[in-house]
Amino acid sequence: MVINLGVGQAAHYGRHEPHPVAEDLIPRWRRAEQLTDELQAPLYAAPTDRQRTEFARLVDALTGSPTP
Repeated sequence: MVINLGVGQAAHYGRHEPHPVAEDLIPRWRRAEQLTDELQAPLYAAPTDRQRTEFARLVDALTGSPTP
């Protein structure tokens, strides 16, 4: 969690100090992220540009992220 989200988010989810980052886990985390991207890519390739834009707008609305 610390590698992916940072110390602030780790604390938010209940992980308390110290927040050691296991350096030997970083390559595994990167590979997991890569696999996730590869597996998700077909799902995002099917919608049109307009549909992807609308999806992003809806996700931003749900997560409270500002829209550009």
